[in-house]
Amino acid sequence: MATYEFVVHFIGPAGGDVLINRLYEAGWDDATIAFDAWEAGGEGFAEFDRESSSAIQAMVHAVMQGEKCGLKATRISDDRVTLGQIAERIGQTLASVDHYRKGVRGPGGFPEPVVPRERAALWSWAEVAEWLHEAGIAEISAEDAEAARAAQIVTLQLRLREEVAALKSVEDRQALCNLTSFPIAS
Repeated sequence: MATYEFVVHFIGPAGGDVLINRLYEAGWDDATIAFDAWEAGGEGFAEFDRESSSAIQAMVHAVMQGEKCGLKATRISDDRVTLGQIAERIGQTLASVDHYRKGVRGPGGFPEPVVPRERAALWSWAEVAEWLHEAGIAEISAEDAEAARAAQIVTLQLRLREEVAALKSVEDRQALCNLTSFPIAS
């Protein structure tokens, strides 16, 4: 089993120490939890170091455990990053990351920004982490690259669940649920 690092962002009910104890008992004993206002409820996040057979399994179980305690997971780890944030995450300078982007250094093929802007373009951390791992440029382990991709997928699923639930038409919700019933190949 590998250990995966990720962050679950959530909205939670009031609860103080009682909620913390329930989360711990539900399986969040491998998380450091930060909550804006424990007594009043609000937004928070939990940083996990979780052992699991896969990053998706680790994240889905964490979300389900939190939701049993009344939390509503909103996203997993932030996927959108600037070049400066990439440099910070990999312990290199902004100039070196910019050279990877331009193909001056490294094997070429640096991912394109998902939000292209002249200033402060944004990249997908999942795509960048995978590229860095495959290129062997930074100390990005296979588990870190897997966790970045899994965070992107689980976040998309959480957002999709929210959007579908907000639809007024039961028929529309059912149609989308039918569409997202993925065949499971063995």
